[in-house]
Amino acid sequence: PLQHACTVSMHARRVISELLSDGIAGGAPVCAVTELSWAGAEAAAKSGVKMPTDERLKRVAATNSFEDFGFIAIYPAVAMANHSCCPNAAVVPVGSTVFIRANQAIKEGSEVCISYFDVLRPVAEREQLTRGWGFCCACPRCDVERELLPQSLQRPGCDAEQVDQWLNSPESCINAASREAQWLRSSHMLAYRSRLEAL
Repeated sequence: PLQHACTVSMHARRVISELLSDGIAGGAPVCAVTELSWAGAEAAAKSGVKMPTDERLKRVAATNSFEDFGFIAIYPAVAMANHSCCPNAAVVPVGSTVFIRANQAIKEGSEVCISYFDVLRPVAEREQLTRGWGFCCACPRCDVERELLPQSLQRPGCDAEQVDQWLNSPESCINAASREAQWLRSSHMLAYRSRLEAL
């Protein structure tokens, strides 16, 4: 499908060849969202962009496609959003269209970030997942969890009592009522769910 789009549309060819990341270090150039829309098609028609290789098409599809909505599609403007394990926005499907919706107030000039996967897992698992996109997440949540948590809490397999015990121990420098403590608990959501189901 991508190859066909590049064959019949110079605009699609330019977006896929030049504007979307193919997952290789260095990423894609910064561009205005208008360059991704059909309004930017005129520039594409004049640019003389070469047909992307099959390898690049595969990498672009693997890096930018959305598969969680019952279908697979590339939404270039949405694909340009970076990942965070504490995102300030979410991708919301409506029919065959997707929107980015803020889930908190975002200050003007701040980056809009989405999560590329379910972030309710320990930092070690999240690190493994981000490697598939060719980066290591450096959001505030990952930084806090890498820096402050003992190795045993960075991996899956803890139970809720271990998390609570560490949060309330003298060695923890995280306030048990803080945002950082909420992040840690959400990283071990499965353990808390198991505890609730046992009640």
